Amino acid sequence: MYISYTYDGTYQKLYINGKLHSSVESTGAITGPTSEDVFLTIGANPNTGNTYSNYMNGTVYAARLYSKALNSDEISNNYKRLKDIFTKEKIQKIKC
Repeated sequence: MYISYTYDGTYQKLYINGKLHSSVESTGAITGPTSEDVFLTIGANPNTGNTYSNYMNGTVYAARLYSKALNSDEISNNYKRLKDIFTKEKIQKIKC
């Protein structure tokens, strides 16, 4: 599964396998549950006091961060380019 999330200051968008899954109008800074600094977390929900919950049951094989919100064409093209690289058979050969 290929998941992408973007936020352009107006909308938060979630893409699954290169296609828009949901979009929520949103403005302002992305914040966490408290006024504490919020760190990027992949695979769990951050709680107060630097603790985490709701851990993902699985493995993240690749992650990318961009300095801009990718548009839908860029998300789709990335998915098309990467989907053959991360087939189930190839992932099983990766040693973490």
